Amino acid sequence: FNHFLYIPSENLYDKIVGRLEPLSAIKFAAYRVACKLRVLQKYLKLTYVDYNILVRAFNTHQLHFGVEASVITNENARKVLTAIYQLISSYHFNESSMDEIIDTLLRFLCEILHIQLNEDFDLNSFKIILFALSNAKLPEKYRCFFRQITSPNVIASQGKLNELFEI
Repeated sequence: FNHFLYIPSENLYDKIVGRLEPLSAIKFAAYRVACKLRVLQKYLKLTYVDYNILVRAFNTHQLHFGVEASVITNENARKVLTAIYQLISSYHFNESSMDEIIDTLLRFLCEILHIQLNEDFDLNSFKIILFALSNAKLPEKYRCFFRQITSPNVIASQGKLNELFEI
């Protein structure tokens, strides 16, 4: 009867962490970061998320481009991520795997931003990280980053550029 015994599979977060740890041995930082980003993209299904999907999801939740010093609650962040993943074909995952992917992505976002799981996210950071991890083309990512840090008169301050590089 042992072959009927259910053994839970390793959770997604632990699987990703297991894949990320050996990459720390890569000598050059640019390659190390690129490899780690690729692992996150692959396991969190962000390779299927393009620029248009992100813009649609953000606009649906009234999170337009521009300098916003506001925050997004963990609950609203989950709603935005759910909208993003619902815009992807259900061919790539089922409902239960989508929930696990969203939970895992929220956990990584909290780690990246050095906040607790129930804390609010800085909205600019949330949006910039999602665009960075998406499958958007590089010029689209740069456009998003710039539009996110510029003021209405299209001037990026030194402080905002520093903030972008920190994110």
